[in-house]
Amino acid sequence: MPEGIPYSSSNVTASTGLELNYLGNHCYAYSGTFDAASSFADVLQFTTGKEYIVSTISCNGLVNPADTGPGTNSIFKIQLNGIVVAYVKVETSNESMPSVIALDCIIPPYTNVTVSVISDQATTAKVGSVTLTGKLYQ
Repeated sequence: MPEGIPYSSSNVTASTGLELNYLGNHCYAYSGTFDAASSFADVLQFTTGKEYIVSTISCNGLVNPADTGPGTNSIFKIQLNGIVVAYVKVETSNESMPSVIALDCIIPPYTNVTVSVISDQATTAKVGSVTLTGKLYQ
């Protein structure tokens, strides 16, 4: 059985955390919300199983959920087996760049995946999230 939390009738299929979750031939990972960090902090970390995954990783910029004021700048680092495959920068402060960026990614079998984030304005109340959705292939 692949790493992560497999689906069964006795567990909740929508969950957040570092893990990858499986539902039939699909998989997903929801970081849940996280606070701004002044150094890279892991928001997703898991190892895939024997299938490869055609996925979309969405990096959602940090905002203050208590008001509609300015957000922050964030850089998301995506690593496969410790190798950085992408840096994604999103901005919610001046809104002159995208606040959400979706990255298509093929993830090989038995791969350690880590998504981490660093932000400016780490002392203010701002939260962001990362989602990964994918389909499994033999």
